[in-house]
Amino acid sequence: MKISAMGYSVRLKNISTDDADRIALLANDPDIANNIAAPGKFPYPYTRGDALAFIESARMAYLEGEGIHMCITLNDHITTVGVIGIKHIDLDNKKGEIGYWLGKEFWGKGYAKEAIMLMTGFAFSRLKLNKIYANVLKFNQRSISLLIKLGFKKDAELRANIRYGDKFVDELIYSILSSEYQEKARIDVEE
Repeated sequence: MKISAMGYSVRLKNISTDDADRIALLANDPDIANNIAAPGKFPYPYTRGDALAFIESARMAYLEGEGIHMCITLNDHITTVGVIGIKHIDLDNKKGEIGYWLGKEFWGKGYAKEAIMLMTGFAFSRLKLNKIYANVLKFNQRSISLLIKLGFKKDAELRANIRYGDKFVDELIYSILSSEYQEKARIDVEE
């Protein structure tokens, strides 16, 4: 499957084992590991084996209807710049958790914004979810600012919720409802 929109710099495509080397190369950065998860939850160093394990777990989540993960690629359909997904899909309550990361060299170019808009649009229009939420470490101000810019609202602040080395850090939950989502572009889905 591929997800795109007219005028966007990025597209989303299914992840396959062919993407393992590129994912490992991009994800092998301590700044990525430290900003998106508690220590040890996102490996660093990030190896090809880690990428293959992630791809397999993404495949299983998709088959079980619990998640969908995609590569974020530039419009050339070749250059992968990161990964985005919806996990913990709960069809009874029509909600899911969005997660994403980009290779550091692609930060600040608007790619994450477009990828989140594509995935959110897909989740609301095709998966018929009512709510998309994101769990963010409180110190990850780049991600928080981006979510707010896209219309996500803060639902909760979970104090000292994540063990981070020898201390505990706060975790924030941001969400957007389908009724709040201002579709910025008509997404195209190619099965």
